Amino acid sequence: VCSSDLLLIPPHNYDFIYVDADHTQAAAFRDAINSFATLKIGGILGFDDYTWGVGLADQSLAPGPAIDEFLQEYEGYYHLLEKNEQVWIRKRRWRQHMITPALYVEVHEKSQESLVKIESQPVANS
Repeated sequence: VCSSDLLLIPPHNYDFIYVDADHTQAAAFRDAINSFATLKIGGILGFDDYTWGVGLADQSLAPGPAIDEFLQEYEGYYHLLEKNEQVWIRKRRWRQHMITPALYVEVHEKSQESLVKIESQPVANS
């Protein structure tokens, strides 16, 4: 399933999600947000290839920094189970002011994809 397809699914629908997809930072961050939104409280979210691309000249191609940004942004809403080549978390609670993918805009500059963060807005608790 493409993470953008998760937007069509009601929140809190999955017990387990394993992300092993596009390694760019933009895609990894989008996949993290989309997956977390559809994960049930108590559900497990896993990210593959956390350390992939370490040492690349172009770090926008490595997922690790985006996964770290997601973890920082959602701190307190998950319990970290493991963080090495993979990252595993358990969702603890729903985030009242959850950042949604609609609040991120993909922009293309010199053929590199990046994200522009737009001020988050409250999302109704489901």
